[in-house]
Amino acid sequence: MKIAYVCYWDAFASDGVVAKINTQVDAWREAGHRVEVFCVSPEGSDGTGQALEGRVFTYSRALRRPAATRRMLRAARRSGANVAYLRYDHFVPTPGRLLRAVPTVVELNAPASFSRRRRKLPVRAFSEVNHRVIGRWARAFVTVSHSLRKEVEQHGKPVVVVANGVDLGSREALPPPPPGGRVRFAFLAGARAPWHGLDKIVGLAAAMPDCDFTLVGLEPDQLEARYSANVETHGRLSRAEYEPLLSRSDVAIGSMAMDRAGLDEGSTLKVGEYLAYGLPVVLGYQETRFMGEDPWFLLCLPTTEDNVSTHVEQVRAFAEGVRGSRVGREEIADAIGAQAKEADRLDFIAEVLQRPVAHAGSA
Repeated sequence: MKIAYVCYWDAFASDGVVAKINTQVDAWREAGHRVEVFCVSPEGSDGTGQALEGRVFTYSRALRRPAATRRMLRAARRSGANVAYLRYDHFVPTPGRLLRAVPTVVELNAPASFSRRRRKLPVRAFSEVNHRVIGRWARAFVTVSHSLRKEVEQHGKPVVVVANGVDLGSREALPPPPPGGRVRFAFLAGARAPWHGLDKIVGLAAAMPDCDFTLVGLEPDQLEARYSANVETHGRLSRAEYEPLLSRSDVAIGSMAMDRAGLDEGSTLKVGEYLAYGLPVVLGYQETRFMGEDPWFLLCLPTTEDNVSTHVEQVRAFAEGVRGSRVGREEIADAIGAQAKEADRLDFIAEVLQRPVAHAGSA
């Protein structure tokens, strides 16, 4: 297949999303497919190199974003691809012409309905149009969790759940910290989102003054609440900079407030990364990649607003029980490895191209 990968993201940020896209594209090329990435992105700051591999269409101000998007969509349409793979987002203008011209599979990573509710009325109205256009003209959908599948089933198109994977070849399990110290938790923020539950994490630190907490990707003034002396904050760091911080941590923290997005299950990138490094994880939802299991290295709290405040002692007991241990690669490789995930995704895309066209809804 010749695949046009279409997305809107900051192509100059070395974050989990960029790493995921690069990993996907590399796996597809290794499988023998021709892939070209088309991304509309804000300009990078001075001296910042492009982290996303592909053709990037930049804009310097919000008013110039529509023109950059048009250039990107036009290039994708004219690329000669026989299928487009579109990472769902709010495209301005909508990608309708691309979806009508090229069979398109859409990947949903976050709840579109929740994102629309958080926006001002004019933007919310356009976002609804964007959603309806994508829903009508997409050939099929890929979601990263079963909860998100409900977001797109209304369109009557083929849907498959492919949980987020991790390039295990690019990461090695980190050694555990030396025994005898204070228990240390680590949290990688990435892009700020309500479902991270930063207020809950700060509250957990206050309730556990005998433990230490390292928060990466956040400046002190970005926290939503005052934090206690056992919280250490770092701004955005490269992988080489945050790996030593993970190495001295006993337990990692996943998103703790998925209920705020109306979800109770997911496969977040950060949890996959933690496990690739060998860290046990405490999180506030059910992990898609381990549904129906109860592995020793995951503590899944209930998906409720008070899940952290009512389970402090359970978190403490979990941390004490796993400290000094690292998750074996053989325990998680099949569940989180990217190669198997991308093979499943490619099989689905190929199957979709053989199906008759069906367009539901209205634009």
